[in-house]
Amino acid sequence: STVKSGFNEMNVKLDQTHKMLSEMQTELANVSRGVSNILKDCHAPKLMCIIPADSSVKDWINLSALVGKKVEVIFICPVTLSIPRDGNNKPMGYSMEMPHDWVRKYGPALKISYEILRIGFAVGRFAGLPLPNLSSAGSSTNVMNVLNDNLVDYIGKEAPDLEELAGVLGDRVTLALPEADENLSKHEDIRTKINASYEEVMNIAKRNEDEDYMKTGLSKVVCDGHVEYVLDKAEIKSIYQQMGPSCLGLPQAELQARGADLGVVMKEGYLEKEIGFKWEMRYVILRKGGVLTHYESKEEWLGDLFGVMGKPKPKIVAVNEGRTGKSFKLTYEGGKCQSFKSTVSVVDTKAEIKNWVEKAEAHL
Repeated sequence: STVKSGFNEMNVKLDQTHKMLSEMQTELANVSRGVSNILKDCHAPKLMCIIPADSSVKDWINLSALVGKKVEVIFICPVTLSIPRDGNNKPMGYSMEMPHDWVRKYGPALKISYEILRIGFAVGRFAGLPLPNLSSAGSSTNVMNVLNDNLVDYIGKEAPDLEELAGVLGDRVTLALPEADENLSKHEDIRTKINASYEEVMNIAKRNEDEDYMKTGLSKVVCDGHVEYVLDKAEIKSIYQQMGPSCLGLPQAELQARGADLGVVMKEGYLEKEIGFKWEMRYVILRKGGVLTHYESKEEWLGDLFGVMGKPKPKIVAVNEGRTGKSFKLTYEGGKCQSFKSTVSVVDTKAEIKNWVEKAEAHL
């Protein structure tokens, strides 16, 4: 029958999707662990991203546009593929002016990072990078693919002697650097250039008087001789200390089963936010752990490729009923408060407010 045929076709597509995701998850794990092998003795965070400090910068995805501008150097936890945040829900890291020779200094380290993040983004593991708005990439674009391609082009123009390195990393077949490889000498040269790039990354921390990387929100852990900098949370450090590099590239479900808090969205929807003496519509995202972000519209949220381009707030510490009984008030760490009310019909308002309050209180 037509219905049965439709179900069969849907099942085939689901099977194909699951197979593709499984293959990409395996690739993510292999590349992550290969990088860990290359940088086994590197005492610096492995995954980084450089973005302009001014999020309104147009076409920032053209990397040459960053030279001479103030940028933010942000590091990513290799276990959770998430961005560490401070008490105000702001990304942690360093500020600096982008040097003219940045591609030679940081190009190899960025290439390593982009290669992993590109795959992580594709399998839905990667969320939380505070990238500025894009004017040259659509909402369905894997931004890491674009950044990766642009970086390779830029390396070819500005540092052609590093072009071979970009090609090898792009192929992702020599990351493990097997001892039996007949071209080991070439790979050793590549290894040397990669480690030299991470030495420059370490210099950023030294200039910020932060040789332990405390300002990045990451913490050093060691397992079987491998050094990693992971999210400074007890459960994440415990996962790495127990599993070592084998925990890199694990699926979300397995990480959550081991106790990792991945900032899961608990509730989202339109609410009216109190601003002065008036109420304005906002699309609100409430994540596990009491982290709230709001957007001008749902379209802005859907167009936010990395999930946190909205207005972030500190962790919620209290939830109270609002003045009208049709609203609720959130108190954040630091003492600031904010009131919201439901946009649904009057009949459903109290039930909707109760649902938001229960979700917000769940983490307290």
